[in-house]
Amino acid sequence: MYRSIVKVIQYPKETETTWSSTSSEILNTIDTQTDLNMQVKSDSFQLQLFGETTINFESFGLDDKIEVFAKNVADGEDITEIDTENSTAFDATFVFSGVLNNWKYNNPPEGSRQFIIQGMSVSERLLKTMLPAGYISRDTTTYNSTTIIQNLLELMNDKAGGKNLYWDSNNPSVNSFGNAFTTISYAVEYKPVYQQIADLSKDEYTGDGAYYYYVRSDITGNYIVWKKRNQLIVDSTLVENTHFVNPQVEYGVWDTVNYLIINAGKDPKGNGILTFYYDVGSMGELGTRSKYFPLDVSESLHKHEQSNSVGDFSENSRLPAAASYPYSTKFVDPKLSIVSEDVDDDAEYVDWFRRTAKKIARANGKAYVDRYKYARFKLKAEAPVGTNSLVVGNVYAIECPSIGWTGSAKKNLRLIDVKHLINGDGWNSEYEFEQDWEAVLI
Repeated sequence: MYRSIVKVIQYPKETETTWSSTSSEILNTIDTQTDLNMQVKSDSFQLQLFGETTINFESFGLDDKIEVFAKNVADGEDITEIDTENSTAFDATFVFSGVLNNWKYNNPPEGSRQFIIQGMSVSERLLKTMLPAGYISRDTTTYNSTTIIQNLLELMNDKAGGKNLYWDSNNPSVNSFGNAFTTISYAVEYKPVYQQIADLSKDEYTGDGAYYYYVRSDITGNYIVWKKRNQLIVDSTLVENTHFVNPQVEYGVWDTVNYLIINAGKDPKGNGILTFYYDVGSMGELGTRSKYFPLDVSESLHKHEQSNSVGDFSENSRLPAAASYPYSTKFVDPKLSIVSEDVDDDAEYVDWFRRTAKKIARANGKAYVDRYKYARFKLKAEAPVGTNSLVVGNVYAIECPSIGWTGSAKKNLRLIDVKHLINGDGWNSEYEFEQDWEAVLI
């Protein structure tokens, strides 16, 4: 039998870039207390206090830092406070670090008073930062996916008010073959950082297959973990009634897509570029499950041509200058059989542009359909006792005898979310797993 200790600490925002070094305890309790309810997910938290409370709600400011700690102690053990000054204890009990978004106070005519504190993780907020990108590889300056992502993080951190998100030191510096990542150019208008990282994790930019990322938090900060998808290693095996209980399993075609209608943007004359990608095998098995897919590859293709053709384009033109013909196209991708072509006039350039944009769009469409063309499993389960031992984003082998998942029938599922519920019943953790195409192939 375990009992839970919970501690919530607030650090007031001091300046635009710092928090006070003096913290205040919002909550310090064991599980016998019944006048609280706290939900902590991988990207947000909510703390709700009921009844009489001595908390001065006016002391809470937007952007204050909130840290949550919890641990279990067995019956018979001394119940000591969580020592947040000790790094070992901090790592062992850390659950969440975020910033306060808003608080609410309710005093209804009937029922107990409620004081609610809500916020989101530092990383969740930072990744929504809008930034432009203009990384053009030339003879003396080259970029690849990893160098661009790290540069984006540095730019984002400049606007983060001291609440930084770092590149994990264990991330790969070379591709899965031990070679340097492909040299690329990448340019977009203002776009959220998380979308840019997703772009740069595609095969067309890594040259090494698709990669994925998630955020890891510990005593030293928040880190972007970046891994190759189809070479993931199963972290460990989770066994029913040992690592999880009360499984709820679903199998279906939610989010399944096997037919894409792709809007690839506009050609230099302003006409739309439409193409398609579909998987006949999946359509035969599951039926046609279509999706309209806006994918403006034409903008990045134009920026690539313009940036690598000094003097050939005027600033506001999407066509080479008349004096530049015959013009040699600059975008090359051997994997897509895209080579440099010599074009003699606007009509030939537009024809090349449309053909190339469609090839790029279909390659992106294939990567998307390959990921979502399957019927998949989902699993929700609870931990026997509250814990923060599993990592969101990792793949786990799930052994669930009650549904027949044993031996070779075990399923590899990715942990996509963790929710901690802390109330009068103690500390409980809930897991949400799903099967994606990378996990299917492991």
